[in-house]
Amino acid sequence: MNEIQTNVTPSDNTPVNPSQQVAQSTPPTPPKKNLKKYIILFLILLILIGGGAFFAVSQTIQGVNPLADSIGMNQVSFSKLLIATVHLVFMIIAAMIFIFTAYNFFKSATTKKEDILTKKSYKKKSISSAAILLIILIGWGISYIYLDGKRAEVEATVKPPIVTTPTETLHLTAPVEIKFDATNVPMDRTQFQIIAYDWNFGDHSSGTSQKSAHQYTKKGVFNVVLTVTKRDRNTLQETKDQYSTIVSIEKQALTADMSAAPESGEAPLEVSFDAAKSVNPDGKIDKYEWDFNNDGDFSDGQGVAVKHTFDKMGKYRVVLRVTSKAGDYNTIDKEINVEESKAPKAVITVVGEPSVYTIGQGYTFKSENSVSPNGKIEKYSWDFDDGSTVVSTKSATHIFKKEGNYNIKLTVTDEKGKDGEIKKVINVGIPKGIPKAKITTEPAESKPDAGLEGKVPFAISFDASKSADSDNNMVEYKWDFDGDGTYDSFGKTVYYTYNKEGTYNATLEVVDADNNSGKDSIKVKVGSQGIKAELKADKLDGNVPLTVQFDASGSSYASGKITNYKWDFGDGTPVKFSTSSISHKYTATGTYTVSVTAIGSDNSAGTAQVIINVREIPLSACFKALSDGGKAPFTTTFDPSCSTGTVAKYSWDFGDSGASSDVKPSHTFNKAGDYTVTLEVSDSDNTVSQSSIKIKITD
Repeated sequence: MNEIQTNVTPSDNTPVNPSQQVAQSTPPTPPKKNLKKYIILFLILLILIGGGAFFAVSQTIQGVNPLADSIGMNQVSFSKLLIATVHLVFMIIAAMIFIFTAYNFFKSATTKKEDILTKKSYKKKSISSAAILLIILIGWGISYIYLDGKRAEVEATVKPPIVTTPTETLHLTAPVEIKFDATNVPMDRTQFQIIAYDWNFGDHSSGTSQKSAHQYTKKGVFNVVLTVTKRDRNTLQETKDQYSTIVSIEKQALTADMSAAPESGEAPLEVSFDAAKSVNPDGKIDKYEWDFNNDGDFSDGQGVAVKHTFDKMGKYRVVLRVTSKAGDYNTIDKEINVEESKAPKAVITVVGEPSVYTIGQGYTFKSENSVSPNGKIEKYSWDFDDGSTVVSTKSATHIFKKEGNYNIKLTVTDEKGKDGEIKKVINVGIPKGIPKAKITTEPAESKPDAGLEGKVPFAISFDASKSADSDNNMVEYKWDFDGDGTYDSFGKTVYYTYNKEGTYNATLEVVDADNNSGKDSIKVKVGSQGIKAELKADKLDGNVPLTVQFDASGSSYASGKITNYKWDFGDGTPVKFSTSSISHKYTATGTYTVSVTAIGSDNSAGTAQVIINVREIPLSACFKALSDGGKAPFTTTFDPSCSTGTVAKYSWDFGDSGASSDVKPSHTFNKAGDYTVTLEVSDSDNTVSQSSIKIKITD
C-alpha cells in the first residue's frame, strides 16, 4: 500500500512559529476597574454642588442673606449669580463626560471585531459614562427646577433696594416724574444705622431723602445711583453702599420750560421770562403764550422772551403755554414772589398850620421830614388837587381860590427811583363876612364838579338861590357865561343857550351890601349838534295789510354830510340800508316801532323813531246769491266773498228750516214763498256779524 503524502503550503495566516502564534492570540490586559469609583466621585461632586447651592440660596437672617451681604450683593442678585454658577459647573462637567462618552463610543465602533476584549472594554466605558451623563443631566434638571423656584420665591419676598413708581423705568416718554424709594435697602438694622441717602439721578440732579421724586424732561439713558451711608452701632465706623437702577427715556413729548429773573424782589418788580428751553422734538413750537396772574387768560404775553412788571406785593403763579402746529400744548408754571416795597416815607408839614383854612390865604407846605431807607431823596412833587400846576420843589406856597375839600398829595423819589407818597385832606372855607356863591343848573351835573356837557344848541337854566352870606345881605348876582370877563346876565335865576361848540367857564359873582364878593364857576362843554334825525310816515295806523311810506329827508347834519340811512321796520324783517325815503308793507297786525339811523360821512349817527299800529280789518258779514228768485223747486248758490275781517266760522239760515256751515253753500227751495236768507260770521274771538237778503220763490 502506497502512502500518499500531502504537502500543505503555509498561508499568510498560518503561524510559522507556534510560540509566536501563542503570543499574538493573547488578549490585552483589561483596564483597571475604576468605574464605580468614578461614579461615586461624580455623585459626591453633584451632591456637594447642589447641596452647597441649596444651602447658600436658602440662608437668610432678617431678610438678608449673609453670604450675599458679605460680598456686597443683594439677595436677588446673589441668587441669580449662584444659579448661573451652578448651571456653568453642570454644563462643564456634562460637556466633559459627553466628550468622554463619545470618545469611547467611537473607539468601540472602530476597534476590529477580532479584538473582542478591547472592543468590549470601550463599549463598557461608553455605557458607564453615558449613565453618568444621564445622572448628571437629571441632577442638573432637578437643580434648575429647585433653584429657579427659590429665585422666584426670593424675588417675590425680597424687594429691590430701589423701588420705583412707575415700576417699569424703561421705554418711557418725557416729561415723566419717577418716585424713588430706598426703604427696602438690604441691611441688618440691628447692627447698622443709616445716616444719609444720596441720590444721583443721572442728569446732574440729586436728592437726599429716603423717598425722592424726580422729573425727567429729556431723552436719554440715566444711571440712577443711590449711595447709602451707614454706621456700625458697635464700632461707630461709617461705610457706604451703592445701589443703582436704569431709567431709559426713549421719547420726548412737547415740553414747556421757562426761566424767570428775578424770581423775587420788591414791588414794582420787573421780571424777564424766557421760554427758549421749551422743546418740541417733532418740530417747531408755534405759539408761546403767557398768563401772569393764573386767571386762565393767556393773552397777557406772547413770544419766547417777555417782560412783565408786578406792581403790587403778593405771590403770583405765572403760567407758560406752548402749542405746536398740530395743536398739541403743554404748560409749566413758576411762582414769582413780590415783596413789599421799601419805599421812602413822605411827610407833609404846614408852616403855622391854622385850625381853619380859608380862600385867598397863602400857605407854605414843607417836606423836610421825609426820609428814605435807600438813601437820598432827589425829587419832590406837590399836587394841590385844585387843577393848578404840579410844584416840583422841596417846599411850596399855595393859595386856594375856591372853598372845598382838597386832597393834597406829596410824592418823593429817592436815589434808587423808589417813590413814596402821602396825602393830606384839608377843608378850605370862606372868611366870615364874605358871601358864598353857589351855582345850580338844569340840567344838573352828573356828579359834583363834573361840569355840564351838551350839544348845540345847549340851553341851561342857571340858579344862584343856594348862594349864602353870613350877614344875609347879598344885593347882586352877576353872570359871565363864556369866560370873557364881561357879565352877560344879572339875577338870581337866568337862562342861557350855547349856540357854538367849545368849552366854557360859566361864572357867578355874588356881591353883598358891604361890597364883599364871592365867586363860583362851572365848566360847560358844548359839542357839535351832530346828526339830527327826523322821520315821518304817510300813515301811522291802518288795517292789515298796510303799506306805509317813510320819509327821513328832513334829517340834518350841520357839521357834515349824511351819507346813508339804516332802516329797522320793527317787524323782524332784515335791517335795510337805503335812501332817505322808503316804503314798507306790514302783513300782520301789531304795534311796530320803526327807527331810522342817519349815518354821516364821519360815521357819526342820529336816530329817530315812529310808532305804526296795524289793525285787523273789522269783521263784517256780506254775501250774494247767484239768483234772487225763481220757480219752485229753485236751487241757487250763496257767495260770502264780500265779507271782511278774519272769518273763522260761517253759519247759514235759509229761512225754510234749512241751514249750512259751508263757506259757499248751495240750497234748493221746494215751495213758493218769500224767504229771508241770513249769514252769520264769527272770528276766533267770537265776534259775530250778520247779513240777510230776500229770495222770492213762485209756483
